[in-house]
Amino acid sequence: MKRVLIVAAICAIAAPVFAGPQALPVQQVRGVHYVSYDLATGQATVTPTQTRIGASIWAATADSGYFWPNMDAGANGLGWLALDWGDIADMSRVGGYAFAYATGVTDHTIDCVNIFYADDNGFNTGTRTGLAGFIVTGLPGGDPNVPPPSYAGWLVTVDLEAAGFSFDITGNDLDGDGLTDFSYTYWFPNSMGTVTGPFISGDPNVPGQGAGMEDAFDAFEPVDPNDPNTDFTYVATYWFGGDPFAQFYMELFGEANGGGGGCPNPGASGNFCTADIDGSADCIVNLADLAVLLGNYGTTSGATHNQGDLEGNDGDVDLADLATMLGQYNDDCN
Repeated sequence: MKRVLIVAAICAIAAPVFAGPQALPVQQVRGVHYVSYDLATGQATVTPTQTRIGASIWAATADSGYFWPNMDAGANGLGWLALDWGDIADMSRVGGYAFAYATGVTDHTIDCVNIFYADDNGFNTGTRTGLAGFIVTGLPGGDPNVPPPSYAGWLVTVDLEAAGFSFDITGNDLDGDGLTDFSYTYWFPNSMGTVTGPFISGDPNVPGQGAGMEDAFDAFEPVDPNDPNTDFTYVATYWFGGDPFAQFYMELFGEANGGGGGCPNPGASGNFCTADIDGSADCIVNLADLAVLLGNYGTTSGATHNQGDLEGNDGDVDLADLATMLGQYNDDCN
């Protein structure tokens, strides 16, 4: 069963409240396991290494060794919802994502709700708009062989493309850096007051980390702590004074299966030959692929990716799609 969330707005009725560094406790992560999540079936499968989708297009993955425990849940509460943010190129196509958590839960599986927003630059931005949301269910609990105060963690990769739920991040540039401002959430509605929370990672001083990260995150609490359909109200914006850096783990992947599908390596353009659309699945972008696009050039609605709609997922085959094709031309992703 597909676990797709109807995205609701987080209430943003209060002015930002800034809490001091080290305002909340952190816990140590010792040992990381891996999960591949099938969104179409709701099946979580433990894997020996991390599963990846297409090319990494945004990453807050630098390992701090800590996670933020969701310790405000109470005995039967739903726990806080945490929101973090970054910047990305407008119209970035997300074919999958990875998040990471640690937990002290040992007697049942847990769920995580990830919602993606546009027009959000943190600090309780009141302009956020929902893009997509997913309920990732049946995730493993803690490792009983790693006792507190250390906790074993899980890194979960969610394949959106295979289930037909890829989405575009598009919106406004709120901070004037030329990129779209977006955000993402972590919420563990059935952690039942047990220590559970996202990895803290993504120091921007580490090469390859995502744009727009700040040493801060927003926290929201449920209006009704016993209702899983509750709205949320803003609590405060927290940070840890840079030690660790307050960014929650997230990696966004582009689509791996555009056109030929499943190309193992990025080509010279950095893409996984998403313009390989001639049906040969040879993971090479060449004249045959260009011929397919030109044969459908000028289509104004209903075109598929394999017919040349390479940019925007708008059903058109136009100059923007041709530019995408030429940007990957002669790529070899074998």
